[in-house]
Amino acid sequence: MNQQDQEHLRLLAIFYYIAAGFHALIALLPLVFIVMGITTIGFGFSQNHGAEASLPGGLIILFGCLFMIFILGFAYIYYLAGKFLNQQKHWLYCMIIAALTATSFPLGTILGVFTIVVLCRDSVKAVFEANRTGGFANTDPQHAVLER
Repeated sequence: MNQQDQEHLRLLAIFYYIAAGFHALIALLPLVFIVMGITTIGFGFSQNHGAEASLPGGLIILFGCLFMIFILGFAYIYYLAGKFLNQQKHWLYCMIIAALTATSFPLGTILGVFTIVVLCRDSVKAVFEANRTGGFANTDPQHAVLER
């Protein structure tokens, strides 16, 4: 792998770390739902409505928590993609995440397409394959693709 491929992988990893941070920041938005649910329950009990207010409030809290976990899951898979691109390991995982990222228009599309382009280079595939097999990969890129 040449210096340009290494630089491209490093830049892609940085962008995936940024995407992970962005998603982690976005995961704070469901806190509004959680606070709204807590407020609904508290207001219901203060008005002596008890169980009538706890069900909708509980559902709002549940929705907020599930939404937060979902977004944090995306942050984690983006973080792992950046980590694996830095380590030059797990080619298939990086390719799948790049394809999923490409569905997020417009910035995700750019990041996903560039990642796919870089990962499809024979020299990059050979390095990922060598790291997968402990450095004992065949130097013929065509053979490395057939082994997968």
